[in-house]
Amino acid sequence: MGIEFNPPKEIVYKDSKAIYKYFQEIENKEKPLTLPQVKRYAWNYILHKCPFFKLTKENKKLLKDLSEYVVGEGELNPEKGIYLYGAYGVGKSLIMEPFMNLLKAKQKTTIRLVDEYNETENFKQYCTGDWYFDDLGAEKLPKFFKAGSEPLMTEVLQERYSKTHQGFEKGRTFVSSNLGPKNFSEMYGARVASRMKQMFNIIELPGIDYRNT
Repeated sequence: MGIEFNPPKEIVYKDSKAIYKYFQEIENKEKPLTLPQVKRYAWNYILHKCPFFKLTKENKKLLKDLSEYVVGEGELNPEKGIYLYGAYGVGKSLIMEPFMNLLKAKQKTTIRLVDEYNETENFKQYCTGDWYFDDLGAEKLPKFFKAGSEPLMTEVLQERYSKTHQGFEKGRTFVSSNLGPKNFSEMYGARVASRMKQMFNIIELPGIDYRNT
């Protein structure tokens, strides 16, 4: 089984206006994207945001799998979302972003989600449709948190599970986090942790903190 993600050679624009136009064209494309288009978009997006990004054995495998996932091919179950976890600085958010754009998933960091909840006391808008929650586990407790109650993201994930896995709504959940399954269970509870395999393709991204290399 190959692990190669072969970086497309055609487009790595130096002109930011040109690459932005290209991103817009691909993201708004109505026809199904081809695998080469997805790979090209993802690679250019990543290099545009991080010119010194390095391909490794581990992230090549991830880039390949996510590219195939977007077009409904490969090993990952397209009916499930993605739970991507790994240490700080391995590139989880950077790698996930272009694929979430192509899937047209709504995106929010859990830190910002809690901030908005503190203003509105409402999280229902996050419970339907495709959503990508970045930095799960980094959020603080809401100011309305009461002793003994569940963390806000426990409620969000349980509500999404109920709606999307019991026939009420369609929607996949995408997550990037520093929390592996064991730490996830400790933070958000065994009940929602027991549903992880039904909700997600669970992927670990090994590596070191590239921000400090």
